[in-house]
Amino acid sequence: MGIFSKLQNIFRSQPEEVDINYTHEALSEEEQASFLHAMREVPQDIPSWVGVLSTYRPEIDASFYGYLSYMLEILGVAEEEKSSFLTTLSSWVCEMGYTQTSHITSELEYRLHILLGIEEKSEEVSSIFSILVEGLSKTRSLFTQKIHRLLSDTDELNEEFWEDMEAIFLTSDVGYDATEYIIKELQHRVTHKEEFIEVLESILQKIFMCEHRLVLQTKPRVIMVVGINGAGKTTTVAKLAHIYASKGERVLVVAGDTFRAAAIEQLEMWSKRLGVGFFAKSHGSDSAAVAFEGVGKAIAEGYDTVLIDTAGRLHTKTNLMEELSKVYRVIKKQIPEAPHSVILVLDATIGQNAITQTELFNKACPIDEIILTKLDGTAKGGIAIAVALQYKIPITYIGLGETIDALKEFNPSEFTKVLLE
Repeated sequence: MGIFSKLQNIFRSQPEEVDINYTHEALSEEEQASFLHAMREVPQDIPSWVGVLSTYRPEIDASFYGYLSYMLEILGVAEEEKSSFLTTLSSWVCEMGYTQTSHITSELEYRLHILLGIEEKSEEVSSIFSILVEGLSKTRSLFTQKIHRLLSDTDELNEEFWEDMEAIFLTSDVGYDATEYIIKELQHRVTHKEEFIEVLESILQKIFMCEHRLVLQTKPRVIMVVGINGAGKTTTVAKLAHIYASKGERVLVVAGDTFRAAAIEQLEMWSKRLGVGFFAKSHGSDSAAVAFEGVGKAIAEGYDTVLIDTAGRLHTKTNLMEELSKVYRVIKKQIPEAPHSVILVLDATIGQNAITQTELFNKACPIDEIILTKLDGTAKGGIAIAVALQYKIPITYIGLGETIDALKEFNPSEFTKVLLE
């Protein structure tokens, strides 16, 4: 009998037939019955069950572990396995300092899949399309809805229509240059309003189709991550480490942001959790020396990928940008063709300031890729269009949340489809 058949049989049973054995705080009979009923009412898959748990216990406390323990009992997990699972999870939660169930949803789902021996099926996990729909909701409400409303209220594509459309693009932080380009393309290609969205989609896809720099891929592959304070750079390094490690690569994270002791500690904690290599020196050390020695360690110990975090530099400080250039140069002393990629992390919520940041960082060290973070929390998602068009630098990932797996590969076709639907 398959695992899902077994689980469905369990959920068809009556509450009193479930053998309860608490590991943490006891639940009342009413709490048990209510929780079991809620578990039966949702789709029989792990994300749905974790969703029920999150509803009942939004905070991670003793009661949370009581409900989780009960859930594992319902799912037929053996006592020894259940105890080990709860002990390991609680230890990790304590180490990471999480207090809300929403903070650990993805991790908990992942661990439950392993515990129950269930392979993640496409119907059990959110597709990138559905994640984008939710993540881009604020941008879509400002940008897409206004476009559709204008189209529905328009009888002909006259001068007033194009002026109103231009205003929509500008207020969505698409930027003046990009707006002017797109409007001219639309005026040239669109003759009936019914074809407007289709043509706009093709224009945006073309903008996002930037070519990647071709580099001889030697091992280790060295990736340098830059960006200002608050953009989510250090967290993005950890998320990238997770992506590469999940592909079976040996990853070394280098803590090059030596100005912030917290950044070093944060990366060390993430590295332990992810099971990847970590290299750092003391707070205040020369960041170029840290990068140089980190790459040397990767070469000597056979790592596949090196991720170098850098200080969250204020792009208006010339001396800091010069130091960033120095980091770039010393890496080449270890591997002449490295860094194989320089990634600029941009906070999507800053709107047009992203243009200035891109220009200045690109002068300090040539930017190969852009990662846009915090797209789930802004109505300024149009900045992605402006940056891609003006600098012809590919956007490779977008951040749609704070969890470790919330960094999603950027797909121009899916992004534009979701943006305009």
